[in-house]
Amino acid sequence: MVYICFGSLARLNKEQNFEIARGIEASGHKFLWVLPKNTKDDDVKEEELLLPHGFEERMREKKRGMVVRGWVPQGLILKHDAIGGFLTHCGANSVVEAICEGVPLITMPRFGDHFLCEKQATEVLGLGVELGVSEWSMSPYDARKEVVGWERIENAVRKVMKDEGGLLNKRVKEMKEKAHEVVQEGGNSYDNVTTLVQSLRRMMNVHG
Repeated sequence: MVYICFGSLARLNKEQNFEIARGIEASGHKFLWVLPKNTKDDDVKEEELLLPHGFEERMREKKRGMVVRGWVPQGLILKHDAIGGFLTHCGANSVVEAICEGVPLITMPRFGDHFLCEKQATEVLGLGVELGVSEWSMSPYDARKEVVGWERIENAVRKVMKDEGGLLNKRVKEMKEKAHEVVQEGGNSYDNVTTLVQSLRRMMNVHG
């Protein structure tokens, strides 16, 4: 199953959501897609604003996928064994959560540091497949001209979910193990946090 979520700030326009819907349907894979709640027009159904007409109903009937609007416990979702890929905006928290749960990424950065996080995750660590987004912005509210076509989305989903040779999942599993090691006693993250806490305590004692 593919988990699709673009965080709490990133917003995709109708055209891009339509392409994602078409791409994920064409891929043949099941999905869980999280969308923001509609706040624009209470007289218009949310599915008519963001998704192709009849998409949700068709997916439910085929038992292919579910669309959820609003907040979800992302960490618990990524932890579930059914999740085999994460279509993400590459927010730092989302990338870290995916690494800690061993979930391969399909990357569609939107703004700010998302593009840096994408390159770190895909080109440096080898944990996912890029969709080739190139239009950068400082703000989540800027209008965008670039729309990633459904064919690229379909191909990326198929590539991650099929993972010929298992190389991607092998790499993701290795990084998951390393991520868990560094937060255990004696690990780098554990030691760094311990040092920080000790420094703060010393500062409080000096100025107390």
